[in-house]
Amino acid sequence: MFWHYEQLMGHSIDLLKKELLKKQEKILSYGQHKKYKDITWLLVMQERFTKWVELAPLRRATAPSVTKVVTERIILRHGRPESILSDKGTQFMSGQFTERLEECGIRHKTAPVYSPHCNPVERTNRSIKTMISQFVEKDQREWDENLLALQFAYNTATHDATGFSPAYLNYGRELCPPHPGEETRYRNIKIDTLPEKLDDAYALVRVRLARAFQHQERYYNL
Repeated sequence: MFWHYEQLMGHSIDLLKKELLKKQEKILSYGQHKKYKDITWLLVMQERFTKWVELAPLRRATAPSVTKVVTERIILRHGRPESILSDKGTQFMSGQFTERLEECGIRHKTAPVYSPHCNPVERTNRSIKTMISQFVEKDQREWDENLLALQFAYNTATHDATGFSPAYLNYGRELCPPHPGEETRYRNIKIDTLPEKLDDAYALVRVRLARAFQHQERYYNL
């Protein structure tokens, strides 16, 4: 799933079926972890411009659960987007989901069937699957335990399409890492120059995203 703000960014939401993953490495998760029982689905949501990701584990991919997550994790956390792009899953085409978007004045766009390249979050899905596979514990049923840490890692890493981290484009600064000894990039940012720097960054991102889109379009038109 992908959502979009008209003047700045966009998000798309897509359901990613949890796969059986091999154990490769162990990661410490920070903060208090709540066990999720019988979690078999992962709702991946990404903002189109900044590439910010929200990961929501689900027991069942139903219309009520998806509508609740979109309301809490997108609308009430990041603000009402101009549009949301999703596939044509029954959860997204349901009356409840459609009604919520209409209440908020959000345009709902759908990607064509069997055309994953039309849904920008598909590439993110592959990255998230790889990250989960690297840090899954012995018990594969606990695949969701480190999702918050993985989400933090994704959002604080430089994205190859934009050249910036999603955190920087969202907050105008890099987030402090969990370990006190780790340095934060661009730590000493002057508040009075922040708007100008962000405007320059946004302009550069628009150019880079346009080039990436043109490259992808040529690839799929071969």
